[in-house]
This record gives sequence, structure tokens and C-alpha cells, in this order.
Amino acid sequence: MRISSPAKINLFLEVGERRSDGFHPLRTVFARLALADTLSIAPAPGAASSLQVDFNHDYPLSCRKQLRDSDTNIVMDSWRLLASRFPSILERPVKMTLHKMIPCGAGLGGGSSNAASALIALTRYYRLPLSGARLLDLAAKLGSDVPFFIACHPRSGYRKTPSPVWYAQGKGDSDLKDLVLHIKKPLLIIYPGFPVSTKMAYAALDFQGGLLLTKETVLHKLYGILSDRSHIAFSNSRGRRCMALNSFADVIFNRYPLLRCLHATLVLAGARFATLSGSGSCVYAIGDSDEQVRSWTAMLSVMPQFRALTYYMSHIT
Repeated sequence: MRISSPAKINLFLEVGERRSDGFHPLRTVFARLALADTLSIAPAPGAASSLQVDFNHDYPLSCRKQLRDSDTNIVMDSWRLLASRFPSILERPVKMTLHKMIPCGAGLGGGSSNAASALIALTRYYRLPLSGARLLDLAAKLGSDVPFFIACHPRSGYRKTPSPVWYAQGKGDSDLKDLVLHIKKPLLIIYPGFPVSTKMAYAALDFQGGLLLTKETVLHKLYGILSDRSHIAFSNSRGRRCMALNSFADVIFNRYPLLRCLHATLVLAGARFATLSGSGSCVYAIGDSDEQVRSWTAMLSVMPQFRALTYYMSHIT
């Protein structure tokens, strides 16, 4: 059995003040990408259930080092969660193989997506009596982003034809609502070669304070900047159309000047929309055509400060 495990970007991400329980309330719009890992499951009679992780040929070295210990991978956490509720699966061990394309610590949800895809694939493999809604409940035990990846996955059973774009709030795992937001635009995702600590990002945001936006304002602006019917957007001093609705952007750009420079370069190159995904470290930009996105890659990859970065061309699907 094989199943895709897609990446995501945040089309907007609003972070509120830290609550008494230590969590921050979020409002976000997730978008599922064509960029994806692949998870395979095969029977392993006579052995313990296990996970093997392999990598695409150009997978960043820094990420490979973080994923060496497969036993602590969140895919195994998904298997253990199901085994705790359905002990009979212990009698049918499996070998899982995860082929990595999505960089880790990048704000693209790779680990959360892997956890969700493992829940879906193992439920199907073992024919467990779990509905899409029940999978969503289990997913929340593994991480805040994992329910989104259940909701948007075509094989989860949560929706017959799930939208690639979803609104969420709370910790990012509640009030999931699919949105009719058709974004047929190519995008460029750039991994800078290092992860960003989510814990550090929240601490920096607490110190500096974040920008708060209403859901209605955000969605109005999203429709404007991403549709061909309108060009409602923020403009910089050069009059370039660009929009960056991410509470983490300023604090992360202040800490990592390379990311600020990368973002500014994309804006000057004509990006329709450019910002961080999640708390970083990836910066992405949405363009008007495949040719434009390819031209950004060609331009950036020969600039000395950006030559060693990893570039992914993808789209929302």
C-alpha cells in the first residue's frame, strides 16, 4: 500500500496572546500542496513493526541528520496510537517506508502530514472501524496540524472530495472549515538550509507582540490578492503588490536576515504573495505563471547569498 503525504503552506497565520495554559490561540488558512512525501506499508511476518526512512536525491543534508532515528519518528507514534486502541494489529507486523521530499523544521507540516498519512494508511491496511471523523479526533493527539492533514486528504474519508484550502483556529486543530478558494497559481518554496525552532518563534513573538487580524478582513484580502478579478493588496514603497499575513514574519526576519533578504528579493521580482510558512524556515512566493516562478529560481540560484538554498516549485492542489 502506498499513500501520499502532502506538504502545506499557511496562506495566513494569526497568533494571539499566550493563554494561561501556555498555548497561543491561532487563526490560520492551510493550503495543501502537490509537494509530498510517500509512505508505503508492506507485511513483515516474523518481525516487529518498523519504519525505514529514505530520502530524495536532493534532500537537504541537515534534515537527513534529524531523521536518522526512525524509532522516534512521528509515523511510529501513529502506529503506537492505533496499537494502543486495537491490540490485534500487534499480531500483523508491518514494514513502513517513508520517502522524504518535504524538508523538516521548515513550516511545511512534513511531520504532521506523515503522522496523518500513517493513520489513514494503517486504518485501511488493517481495515480498522474508524470513520474520517474518528481519525480526526485521534489526529489531534499527535499534533495541532495533524487534523488538517486528515481533513484535506482524499483517502481519509472525512470528505468525499476535500478542498485543498481550510480555515482553522484554536491551536490550529479546531473549527476546521473547508473554503471555496480556487488558487490555480504556481508557487516557489525556498528552504534556507536550517530549521527554525517553533518554541523560539513563539517566545520571540511573546516578547515583541503580534499583529491581530479579523477572519473576515483576512479572507477578503486573500480573495483579492489571489484572484484574477481584483488586486486588493498591500504595497511597499516601490508600489510592488505583495501580501504577507503571518504573525511570525517580522520576528523571524529580524532574527534571520537571510530570510528577510530573500523575501525582499521575491517582492522586488514581482511576487503576488510572499511570506513565511508557519514559523519558518521556508519562505514561499506565489506567482502568475510557471515561467515566472522558474525565472525566480534561475535568478536566486546564481546569487551568492542564495546559491546554497533548496528550491521547490509546486502548486496548491
